[in-house]
Amino acid sequence: MIRCLKKISFTIIIFTGIIFCCHSTALADPLADPAESPDAIPAQDNATTEPAPESSDTASEKPSLADLLIDPQDGALDVSAFLATAKGFLPIGGIITEPAVGYGGVLGLMFLHDSIQNRAEQMKKKHPDEKLKRLPPPSITGVGGFLTKNNSRGGGLFHMHIFKDDKFRYLGGLVYMDMNLDYYGRGGDLQLPVDHLSYTLDGYYLLQQLAYRVGNSHIFLGANYQFASFDTKIDFGLDIEPPDWFPPLEKTINSGGMGIFAEYDTRNSIFTPDAGMNVKIESVFYEEIFGSDRDFNKSLANIRGWVPFHSSLVLGLRTDTNFSSGDIPFYMLPFVNLRGISLTRYQGQYTVTSEAELRWDVTNRWSLLGFFGCGWVADDELSDFSFKDGHIAGGFGFRYFISNVFGIRTGMDFAWSEDEFAFYFTTGTAWGQK
Repeated sequence: MIRCLKKISFTIIIFTGIIFCCHSTALADPLADPAESPDAIPAQDNATTEPAPESSDTASEKPSLADLLIDPQDGALDVSAFLATAKGFLPIGGIITEPAVGYGGVLGLMFLHDSIQNRAEQMKKKHPDEKLKRLPPPSITGVGGFLTKNNSRGGGLFHMHIFKDDKFRYLGGLVYMDMNLDYYGRGGDLQLPVDHLSYTLDGYYLLQQLAYRVGNSHIFLGANYQFASFDTKIDFGLDIEPPDWFPPLEKTINSGGMGIFAEYDTRNSIFTPDAGMNVKIESVFYEEIFGSDRDFNKSLANIRGWVPFHSSLVLGLRTDTNFSSGDIPFYMLPFVNLRGISLTRYQGQYTVTSEAELRWDVTNRWSLLGFFGCGWVADDELSDFSFKDGHIAGGFGFRYFISNVFGIRTGMDFAWSEDEFAFYFTTGTAWGQK
């Protein structure tokens, strides 16, 4: 459940901030000619891949907000020029529709330590004889908070620092949260007269992470430290004694762990990819020496890929696997992660989630998409997996191509599962947010 909490609070703040200038491994250079930069793959064949140059009459004038938000090529709304020149304080916001916590919102303020345009100019001055194939993002600092309909709330701050020409990336954050959630038991079967019980988590989460790029490749290796301290309280509310296997009804749990990870990323955009793949492997070891009350491990192995098999069709495929062992707190168990299924609905010692998504670019700006996936849970052992007991979800959505330089599409998804209906406001790939 730590992943669930991070998604609802800390990652939603970080993602909203990074959405303006993220750490792409193949980000198109807004100042370069794409024909001279083969590694900077345009988001779409007929998309504009650089902001229009200023005329000699206006080169010395500061562009208006309208100039930064309208693409001169087609006259449509496009934030590419705004993102390339943004620097300093910037307000951020978003809408939460996650079924696990109900409707809500997130507000915050982030500080961009430099603009993407300035970073490009600095790199060209530093390496005047080299083609600019990859653009280091600026460092970002942010603060924000969220509140939802079921009175879940929290706030936090983060800092992402890029140094040594994007050779190293640091990410740190601290989040306080007071969450109201539901526990459905392992495998979604509580084995009680009710199908779920409500519980609260009140505490904080700390992350310290450092990543290193291997040579000039698309591979990152890194390590992180994670610590969470939560007061947990389960509202049992039944006229029977809790079973022996049931978690403590009220307890303070400290979880501290050291993690290692490796990531390979060839996506042409980390926002809404049209081609490439992303592979990540991570293991976190929670031990007493790291400040944990319990000894347990959590690991993941995720692979996502995108294939453009037509000028207007892009197929995305993903498989996410999560493993855990030891005395893991119930709220940190892996969970099935699909649009249309509440993040707390199906948890177990092991989970596998597979999903396919097909996007049809109807016009240069507007797209339609459909998606379908299935998730499986093993309660305690790998042998508990049964592929006939998968949990299915699917739906459709639409996107608007809001930045053709950075490959950002935004829109909505509508998803159904055997349990519920949900809708989501999405910027970039939905898999980046899940």
